[in-house]
Amino acid sequence: MRVIWLCLLALLAYVVSMVVLYPAASVVQQFEPQIRQNAPQLDALQLNGVGGKLYSGHVDEVAYTDELLPLSFQNVRWQIAPSAIPSGGGINFQFDGYGGSGEGTLKRAWNGNVSVSDMSFNANSKEFDSFTMPFASLEGRLSGQIDTLLLEQQLLTKFVGSLLWENAELTLPVRLKLGQVDLDIKPEGQDQHIANVKSRGGEVNADGTVSLTLAGDFNADVLLTPTNTASPDIVNSLSQFARRDAQGRFRWTQKGNINRL
Repeated sequence: MRVIWLCLLALLAYVVSMVVLYPAASVVQQFEPQIRQNAPQLDALQLNGVGGKLYSGHVDEVAYTDELLPLSFQNVRWQIAPSAIPSGGGINFQFDGYGGSGEGTLKRAWNGNVSVSDMSFNANSKEFDSFTMPFASLEGRLSGQIDTLLLEQQLLTKFVGSLLWENAELTLPVRLKLGQVDLDIKPEGQDQHIANVKSRGGEVNADGTVSLTLAGDFNADVLLTPTNTASPDIVNSLSQFARRDAQGRFRWTQKGNINRL
């Protein structure tokens, strides 16, 4: 029995030493081909400048080069999250990008499900012009909180979070100050999420909802109310896509599928 315990202790010491001392770059090089084979959607993912150890490392740049939604983050750091080990494993991470930074926790369950929790981030909204041009140019500061993001069988099934856009301003096609914009997203039912949209303190106040199903179907219903500071150009622009009621408000409604936009 004593020999068995000594063998188990030696095995544990070996595993711990591997986690503490094994270079992170070697692990990435070894497992990256297998990960891409099992998850083809990660073919556009690039990891540049992997360093540090397996339990605590860094990547100079994480880039997702998809043509539809290219993303890039710098100085990505991680540390193993001990509390996540019993349920499968996980890391605490930090990153820089888009004029800001963020941090959170990523976990992978034994069944392969992946979740992100307690994630907070901030960014300069101007950095996202590449996604919105030529239709709009953004100004202001973004901050957000992701309480829960769950991927089951590589599909997003649950998202709970909020986004705050301060000093929000659109500079194309007409300069429009929106003040503070709040967006809260929560699941509703089995396959639908609801985003509540509110803005105050600008030239136009917004109040409404946008629903989105897991299949990509969306339904937007937002009431836009020009304030006394709104210029005639702004009111005219609103009338191009929304109908004005007797109280001077514009109701914007639209349905579709984001995969077909």
